[in-house]
Amino acid sequence: MSEFDNGHWSFDSQLGGLEYEGFIYVIRDPIEVLYYIGKKSYRTRSGPASNWKRYMTSSKRVKQMMLERPEEHLERIVLEQYKTKGTLSWGEVWSIAQARGPENARCLNVLMSKVSWNCKEKITAKHEQRLEAALNWEDL
Repeated sequence: MSEFDNGHWSFDSQLGGLEYEGFIYVIRDPIEVLYYIGKKSYRTRSGPASNWKRYMTSSKRVKQMMLERPEEHLERIVLEQYKTKGTLSWGEVWSIAQARGPENARCLNVLMSKVSWNCKEKITAKHEQRLEAALNWEDL
């Protein structure tokens, strides 16, 4: 049991602080050895808190996979959280590109975010390390 109130997300610190816009995540299916990379904002466009603790994904294919698998068979891993919308979008696309998503049969991502980012942060070393570990099926 985690000491943090992060819903079903695995991360090494508390998520959802007011200084952050959202997080980049990877959902891994160790049975089929597949994964999906996404992002989730902590707040809705109009301002109130989003459902980030219970959020599944926006991917119809991954949602279907989740319905077919017991909850404990899927790993929901947060790679990093970011302070700006631009960097959050860039972090998702950067992660999919690093995973060679569209050409990688293990990656369930088939679309990438629109290409317009106003990045005010760099991809963190923590993000890079956690993505590499997740893609190599290491424990996080």
